[in-house]
Amino acid sequence: MNRVFIWRAHLLRSTVVCLLLINAIAGSIAQAATDDLYDRTWRDLRFGLFIHWGLYSMLAGEWDGQPVTVGYSEQIQAWAKIPQEQYAQLAKQFNPTRFDPDAIVDLARNAGMRYIVLTSKHHDGFSMFHTAQSKYNVVDATPYGKDVLLELATACRRKGMKLGVYYSLIDWAEGHDPQPDHNSNPIGSHIEQLSVKQLEELMSNYGEIVELWFDMGSPTPEQSKLYADTVHRLQPACRVSGRVWNNQGDFIVMGDNRIPDYKIADPWQTPASIYRETWGYRRWKKRDDLDGKSRELTRNLVSVVSRGGVYLLNIGPRGDGSIVAFEVDVLNGIGQWVKRHRTAVFDTRPNPFDHLDWGEATTSDSTLYCFIYDWPENDRLRVPGLLNRATGIRLLSNPAERLDPPRRDGHDLIIDLAGLSPDPILTVIAIDYQDELRIRPQRIVYPGENDIVMIGAEDCIHSHSRAGGNYFQQKTSTTRETAYLEVVRSGAYRVQIEGEITSPTARMTIEIDDQHVVFRLPTEMGTADFRLEPSVTFHLQAGQLHKLTLRRDQPDYPQQDIGIQLKTVTLVPLDHSGQ
Repeated sequence: MNRVFIWRAHLLRSTVVCLLLINAIAGSIAQAATDDLYDRTWRDLRFGLFIHWGLYSMLAGEWDGQPVTVGYSEQIQAWAKIPQEQYAQLAKQFNPTRFDPDAIVDLARNAGMRYIVLTSKHHDGFSMFHTAQSKYNVVDATPYGKDVLLELATACRRKGMKLGVYYSLIDWAEGHDPQPDHNSNPIGSHIEQLSVKQLEELMSNYGEIVELWFDMGSPTPEQSKLYADTVHRLQPACRVSGRVWNNQGDFIVMGDNRIPDYKIADPWQTPASIYRETWGYRRWKKRDDLDGKSRELTRNLVSVVSRGGVYLLNIGPRGDGSIVAFEVDVLNGIGQWVKRHRTAVFDTRPNPFDHLDWGEATTSDSTLYCFIYDWPENDRLRVPGLLNRATGIRLLSNPAERLDPPRRDGHDLIIDLAGLSPDPILTVIAIDYQDELRIRPQRIVYPGENDIVMIGAEDCIHSHSRAGGNYFQQKTSTTRETAYLEVVRSGAYRVQIEGEITSPTARMTIEIDDQHVVFRLPTEMGTADFRLEPSVTFHLQAGQLHKLTLRRDQPDYPQQDIGIQLKTVTLVPLDHSGQ
């Protein structure tokens, strides 16, 4: 009887454990799907307005009557070595009566932007929102006495514009030593607690926030996770910037004004300013060549979008809240181009090509958009490897101009541009196509001697990301290697992999089409050369294009480096005996 009871107890316990495990797995899958939806929604923003505005704006890049010519003007307190007591007195004069949140929202909308990010607190520690954690804020310390973030949030909500918030992880008013050359201060317990409470206010008092833009400092991994979790606990859909550090962000942030020369699979963003030299208002900044600046920034927007990113472009209002006329004109210039080419920028997918000699591309379900940065000398635009039948060719900026039907040159499509009028900012050719988009890769590896396929690092498409503990540790990572190949003999192939271990990596996955295998690296060797032959064969079909992918199995975070420097992947056909 006791044995029966014990057996039933074991069975019940095992059943409960299994149910808990099933629920955990189901919950994990559901959460991953939800996070993916949040990421896609954020990526679809594509273009936003950054606003650097605070007490520093009153100084206009000058101190003691002289221009401060080093550093960003929003960090003038540190660069000019202004004592905290003296800098804080600026709050008594801060009265931005020309601040017009409705006009700012309209400006962003006319530029084609879909969201706005305001500096709620920069490194100087002055809060541009009403916080209960300190009197050093725009409501309690200034004659203006109103919450500018709340005013902007209200205007955004009224006009259908999304809102994001910038928040500095360092705080000079709370004891951080101003070090503007690197801004990598550790986060003590006092500032950690202050930040958490202020994040809770930001996430609770201003409606929907689509993006929390952290910046600088050197938090511990535990602090980075705490900050990100605080945001997600109160607003799960809000995306956290990678500058929360320690790979805890929802999207990667490139260096200031940096645009990668490669596509990034993970969500990412380029923060940029109209002037590379500053983000905050600078009175003595030279402002000229309006057309050239609009052209430069429009092309930067397209470069970011075509590589799968979000472009966040900054303006720096004056201390009274007004916007510099030159910046208004630049944004309007961008907006005029975006209005004519909206379908090519928004609700599209990134450039499907490995490389284009003449520019960039995006695609929708039935149209490929070609952005011509460099006009071809012979007026012939070559679209490499486009296998779909083109059903129409259009000049997006001027549909009235007619183009001749394209012709084929092998796998490429050739479009005659002779006689067309290039757009002064950026010409876009729209190619309408039938069926699902099919593009033949530009790099394909073919068999050599004895039908052996040898894939070198130069044959691979390297999928890049960025990872690191803080701004100065962040570096480009490679998250996967992809190659395309064909074989002349159908049958089974064994795989040999050679490379160098560059970081601890226990398990790797190699995939060929829908076949995959997980294998272990010889981690006891440390950083060393290795050669492995996973005990599995892959079945390949002659005359068919195959896709091979090598990646880390179950990475700790999406941006984690693959951990090896690949030298070769060799596919050797088995003989009839299977040896």
